[in-house]
Amino acid sequence: MALSLEEFVHSLDLRTLPRVLEIQSGIYFEGSVYEMFGNECCLSTGEVIKITDLKIKKIMAEICEGDIGGLESLKPFELPMNFPGLFKVMADKTPYLTMEEITRTINIGPSRLGHPCFYHLKDIKLENFTIKQGEPIRFNSVEEINGETLVNCGVVRNQQSHSFTLPLSQEGEFYECEDEHIYTLKEIIEWKIPKNRTRTVKLTDFSNKWDSTNPFPEDFYGTLTLKPVYEIQGVLKCKYLLRMVSYVSMHCGVWAREAFRT
Repeated sequence: MALSLEEFVHSLDLRTLPRVLEIQSGIYFEGSVYEMFGNECCLSTGEVIKITDLKIKKIMAEICEGDIGGLESLKPFELPMNFPGLFKVMADKTPYLTMEEITRTINIGPSRLGHPCFYHLKDIKLENFTIKQGEPIRFNSVEEINGETLVNCGVVRNQQSHSFTLPLSQEGEFYECEDEHIYTLKEIIEWKIPKNRTRTVKLTDFSNKWDSTNPFPEDFYGTLTLKPVYEIQGVLKCKYLLRMVSYVSMHCGVWAREAFRT
């Protein structure tokens, strides 16, 4: 089945890389950039590409309506990746419907930043344990046990920790818990931006040592939406390094199907 570049980015599980794609259509629209050794290029129908990595190339920010005060509405702007501000992450109000969707979208890893917390709207009954409605569930790691991918989870109840695993097939309505921690933009980019969603944050502090122009209105400490621009890194069959940039909020006119996996 052919997918657009945007659909491929949304569905890509980084744990499955590298992936090999065959270009099905070479029609491109403004907003899609393809570079080879720094030069734009056009991919031909039938071209085979090995996708090796997916990274955030830059962050577009948009101040949320109601946080601009008496100022005119500001257009989305690029927020420098090294911006020295501190932010509070706002919980996403849209639920995740399976554990597989969470693991494909959210970074889960050994760092303390890689232990996201979710809650479920109903009790989840396991073999030897019941997760209560609304109880915070911390996701600690993802591992394969006897050929099945499982998420190692934990809850704290009455000051006691309880550990258990959930399969990727676990369904339900999982919502992000409120996060009281404060993060740098670098930490948010690495750990707190869901791969196929935007992220709403609140600016809480800003360093006066910033040498560049402050992109925010004077005395602004409101909420804004961060929209990542992804760069897909890959190798053409002829061994040239290829970089493809995709705005997740825009349609990109690349259609491809998976040829085979390596």
